[in-house]
Amino acid sequence: MKKSVALIIAAVFLASIAVVGFFGMKIVSYNSKVYITEIRLTNPELQTRADGSHYMTFEYRDDLAIPFTFEVSPDNATDRNAVDVRITYQSDEGLAELVSGNILISKPGSLIVRVSSTDGKNVSVSCDIYITMPETA
Repeated sequence: MKKSVALIIAAVFLASIAVVGFFGMKIVSYNSKVYITEIRLTNPELQTRADGSHYMTFEYRDDLAIPFTFEVSPDNATDRNAVDVRITYQSDEGLAELVSGNILISKPGSLIVRVSSTDGKNVSVSCDIYITMPETA
C-alpha cells in the first residue's frame, strides 16, 4: 500500500472521530432499568408530623382491619411491584398481621410498617401505627 493511501485512510478515520464527537452521537440503552424513586403512602387516615414522618391512630375493636395503601413512582418503573412491606412491633409481638394489603389488628399497641423498594435503589417510607383502647364513658 502506498504511503499516500495510508495517510488518506488515517485522515478519514480521524475526521470521522471529530465529526461524531462534535455532533454528539447519543448512546441509547434499549434495555435500561427504570428504578422506583419514590413510595407514597395513600391511606386517608394518614397524618404527617412536622418532621415529615407519618403516623395513624385507631381505636381498637375486635374486627379492626386497616387497609394499607401506597403508590410507587415513576409510572414507567421497570418493576412497580418490587416492594417489601414489613411490620416491626414497638409493643407486643403478634399485635398485627399483614394479609392481602390489610393490617389485621389483634390487640392494642403500636407498630411500624415500612415499605421498601427491592429493585436496587433502596427507597423506603414508614408509618407508625398506634392502636388505642376505646374511651369508656
